[in-house]
Amino acid sequence: MGAPEKMDPIGREINPNGAPARPHNREHLCVDPVERVQFRNESDAPLLVKADTFEVIRNVIAEYALSSYGYELVCDLTEPKQFLSTTIPGDSRLSASYGDLPAIYLDKHQMHRLIATLYCRWGLHPRAVNIEHLHELVELLFAHYYSQTSIEISAVALRDSGLRLDSLALLLASLALGSYFSESFSHARRLFVDSTDLFNNYTGPPAFDAVATLFVQHLFTLREGSTNQAKNLNVQAIHAAHELGINRYDPTSSDPQHVELYLLLYFTDQYSSQSHCTPPTIRADDYRPDLFDGLSRAYPEMQTLIELIKLNGHVFEHIYGQRCSDESVLNLESIIGRVCEAIGKPLNEREDTDHDVLVKIHMYWCRLILRVPSINSGTHWISSLSICVRAAQMLLSIYLRIYKPLVQNSSEHIEPTISHPSLQILLIDNHIPPTWRQVKRITTSAFVIIYAYWRGEVSSEEASRFIAISLLLLHCQRVRWQHELLEPIGSLKELIGLSALDIGPALSRLLPGATFDFISAIASNSTSYAEVRVRTQKLLLMHQQQDFAQPAMMGTFPPHDDLLDRADGTMQNEGFNFMAYETWLPTPLVGLFGDVQ
Repeated sequence: MGAPEKMDPIGREINPNGAPARPHNREHLCVDPVERVQFRNESDAPLLVKADTFEVIRNVIAEYALSSYGYELVCDLTEPKQFLSTTIPGDSRLSASYGDLPAIYLDKHQMHRLIATLYCRWGLHPRAVNIEHLHELVELLFAHYYSQTSIEISAVALRDSGLRLDSLALLLASLALGSYFSESFSHARRLFVDSTDLFNNYTGPPAFDAVATLFVQHLFTLREGSTNQAKNLNVQAIHAAHELGINRYDPTSSDPQHVELYLLLYFTDQYSSQSHCTPPTIRADDYRPDLFDGLSRAYPEMQTLIELIKLNGHVFEHIYGQRCSDESVLNLESIIGRVCEAIGKPLNEREDTDHDVLVKIHMYWCRLILRVPSINSGTHWISSLSICVRAAQMLLSIYLRIYKPLVQNSSEHIEPTISHPSLQILLIDNHIPPTWRQVKRITTSAFVIIYAYWRGEVSSEEASRFIAISLLLLHCQRVRWQHELLEPIGSLKELIGLSALDIGPALSRLLPGATFDFISAIASNSTSYAEVRVRTQKLLLMHQQQDFAQPAMMGTFPPHDDLLDRADGTMQNEGFNFMAYETWLPTPLVGLFGDVQ
C-alpha cells in the first residue's frame, strides 16, 4: 500500500515533496494557508490594521491638499442614527410612534404570499430560512384561530396562540421582510418591532428558530436599521448558534439547513468585521474543519462558495488585530488574488451569484485595508498606490454593475427620494441593499483615485471616469440616506474642482440618455470655483512663501488681495503676465487660474 494521502489545513492533497498539489479544476481553490505566516519577533511587528481605512485615506488627502494646495478637507462619515426598535420611520424618514400605526390583520393567503415572496428572493441555496417551516407555522397559527379568516398580527395579540415565542418571532420577522419586498414599508416596520418584542420575551432553551429569528432580523436591519444594530443581531445569532452547538455538528448526521444558516452567519460576520475594523466573531477554530462537508454533498453547487467563505474568514482573522510583517502582507495579497481568480474572470463571462459578488467586494476592500496605510510611506508608496488604485476601480465597477438599474432610473430624479415609486421598486429589487459601509467604500475609493491623480499615477481620463461613477453611486445611495450624503458629495466635488477635472463628458458616456440638467447637477461644484480658490489661496500663499527661501523664485508676485480679486473675476482685466508665475503654482492651480490670463 502507498503512503496515506496527506491534506493541508484547507483540504488539499499534499505532494510527497510537501507542496500542495494544484487542483486540475479551477473551481477548486488553490491557496497557501494563512496559518503559515510567522514572525521572528511577533511582539515587534506592527499592527496590520490600526484605524478605519476611510479615515486613513481621508487624512492622507487632507494633509496633501493642505500642504500642496492650501485646501482644508472636512469629511466625517458618521452613520446617521436609526432606531428601529423604538420608533418606526415613515416613508418620509420622519419618526412615528409605534402606537400610532393601525393594527395589521392578515388572512392565511396573504401570509403565504408574503412567505412566497421570500422564496423568490432565496430560491437558490444558501437560504436563510426553511420556507416550508414558515408555511407550517402559518398553518399552525390558523389552526389555533380556526374560527377567524384573518387575525391581528402583533406581539400582544399572538401571545396566546400556542406557538413558542421564538417561532412566532421568526414568523413575524419573515413577514416583515416579505412586506418590505412587497413595498409595504409601514407594515414591515411594525412587524419587525413586534418580532423583536416577542423574541425579547423568549425564555426557553436554545433553539434553531431563535438563531434563525436573529438572522432574519439582521437582514431586515441591513435595509432599515443601523450598522451597529445589524452587527449586534448577527453576533447574538452566532452566540445562540454556538450555544446550540451547530458549529460542532457531525456532518454525517446534521441537518443541512442548520449548517446552511451557520455558513451565512459566518459570511455576515465577515462583512460586519470589515465595517467595524474588528476581528471576526467566528474564527476558524470555532467550528469543526469538516462541518460544511455534508452541506457540500447535499448541494454540490455550493462547494466553491463554501471554500471562498472559509478563506475569506482566514484573511479577516489575520488582517484585524494581528501583528504582521511585510512578508505576511504579501502572503495575504497572494491569497486574495487567488480567491478572486477562483470566483471567475471578467464579470460578464459567467453568471455571478449574490454571494460571489460580495466575496469580490470583500477581497478588493481587503486590498485597500492592507495597502492604504502605506500609500504615503517613503519606500512602498508606488506599489501600494498602484494596488489601491486597481482595487478602488474594481470596487466602483462592481458597485456600478450592482446598481446599474437604479443609476439609469435615478437620472430622471435630480433629488432622489424613497417616495419615488420607480426608485422604490428598483431599490427593493436590488438583492444587495444600500448600506452605510457602501457609502464609506465608495467615498474611500474616490479619494484613492483623486490622490493617485495628484501623485501622477492616474490619468485625467481615468480619474474623471471613476470619480463620475463615485458621484453616481452616491447619488443612488441618497435614495436611502438623503441629505446625510451632502457632506461627502460636497467634499468630493470640491476636490474635483481643486483638481481641475471635468467629469461632465464621463457622466454623459455613462448615462447617454440623461438630461443636461441632471448631468449639470451631478457635475457642478457645491461651491463655485472662485469661492474654492478664495478660501484656499490664503493658506496656499503662506505655505508657499515659507517653502521658497530664494526670492528669485518668487519673482514679482502681485499683491495678495489683487490676486484673490482676479481669481474671483471682480477686477478689471489689467495687464497681468500669468506665465511669469506659472512655475510657482502647483500644476492643478495653473489650470484653475487659467481664466485670469
